Amino acid sequence: MLCLNSDRKANIAYIAAMTFYYGVYSFIFLYLSIYMLANGFNNSEIGVVMALGFAVTVFAQQIIANFADKTEIVSNSQIQMIGFVLIILINVGLLMLKGRNIMICVLYCLQIIVIMGIQPCLNALNFQMISHHYNMNFGVARSIGAVSYAVVSAIAGQLVTRYGNVVLQLGNILLSICAILLLLLIDLNLRARRKQLPDEDFIKNDVDQVSYVQFIRSYSPFMLFVFGAVFLYFSFAILNNFMWQVMEPMGCSKASYGMVQAVKAGIELFPMVLSLALVMRFGLRKLIVISAAGFFVKAFFTQIATSVGGIYFATMFEMMAYGLFAPVTIYYVAELFDKKDAVKGQALLTLAYAIGCVLASISGGVVLSAFGTKELLIVSSVASGVGTVIIAMSMPFISRRIERKNKMFKY
Repeated sequence: MLCLNSDRKANIAYIAAMTFYYGVYSFIFLYLSIYMLANGFNNSEIGVVMALGFAVTVFAQQIIANFADKTEIVSNSQIQMIGFVLIILINVGLLMLKGRNIMICVLYCLQIIVIMGIQPCLNALNFQMISHHYNMNFGVARSIGAVSYAVVSAIAGQLVTRYGNVVLQLGNILLSICAILLLLLIDLNLRARRKQLPDEDFIKNDVDQVSYVQFIRSYSPFMLFVFGAVFLYFSFAILNNFMWQVMEPMGCSKASYGMVQAVKAGIELFPMVLSLALVMRFGLRKLIVISAAGFFVKAFFTQIATSVGGIYFATMFEMMAYGLFAPVTIYYVAELFDKKDAVKGQALLTLAYAIGCVLASISGGVVLSAFGTKELLIVSSVASGVGTVIIAMSMPFISRRIERKNKMFKY
């Protein structure tokens, strides 16, 4: 058995876990529309499947995370292994189904719930490894996860074009098997390391808990920010979930679609890696407004695009939009909130993303079926514009809250 007896080996193992996870994530989400359209489902039905998956995920993530925190029966890694076993079983089921079978909707919805549900466990595994005295670098691992997402997007597009949609299920099964074997390795090593270290050596995280009512009272200006973020993520999810329907009428092939998604994921890497340097150079408030405006600029150029080349051009602004917004908002929450409230602050950002995705999945499918892609892209542009204005309006209030916090800290 490979022993994780150094920080370098531990980081490589965790990076590999991120790589397999986001590979599966890419297969599931980027090609959901292609798979379901090929089996005779319409855009409204696809939207309902995605919306139900994201809606249940909001609760599933909390249940799984709380269970992982409290249980001593199964480990964090084992919970993830169970998730990947379920994904294997789901994809075996999908291999046996064809046409407008309601079980395809059920299985795809379950697949979304499982892959999103185990995400907090994957993130928490980093901190669990830190508690076992490994020096981990989460930022690098998450960035390479984005690279995996991009690479799988490009490769899958080529393979689906050549061999058909069966590639989607086989890819998920293969990557899930790799993830299970790796997580088993990590789990065995953590158990062995735990026996070597006394209990008092493990890093604890004892933080006073506050209710959400107290939290909202203390940070009411942040609720305006969260409201704006819902609009931005709504626009982001529309362009992410229904991009195939936008590009296909332009004569786009599945291979080209995969390349566009690969480029989108790849260019997100640069602002994620450079986010801390950018924050130190330009400041959080300015970067957040710029990144919010990036969502609108990307949506607008996607709306006016008339060719695949135009879509590629619009995709370049992903670097300015989600690629910058995601890491910078994490720093902003860390600066705004007290230590005891930081987890709830991050959870609200996750909630904003989930709500945006649910609303986009439902309304996007309906708008596509009733009107068409032009109207769908107008909705996306308007939503991102509204979100940008709300985010900009919230900045002065939040900045004053940060200033008061810093003054209290000084004294």
